[in-house]
Amino acid sequence: MKTSLKKHSQYYAWITWLAQILANEKQCKYAVSLQTKYQFDKSPNNYLSTKHDEKVMERTA
Repeated sequence: MKTSLKKHSQYYAWITWLAQILANEKQCKYAVSLQTKYQFDKSPNNYLSTKHDEKVMERTA
């Protein structure tokens, strides 16, 4: 799958990205740097919520 990178006009970061590095949960600082500078295309979502919705409706009835 080919990914396209779109450059952010300003740096953009979620605090959870930084927290993972500070807590040593992630070792690669370059990955976070890349996320702050570029926007990645999201992978297609093939999740169908209809089955879940049906189960919820059954439980509430």
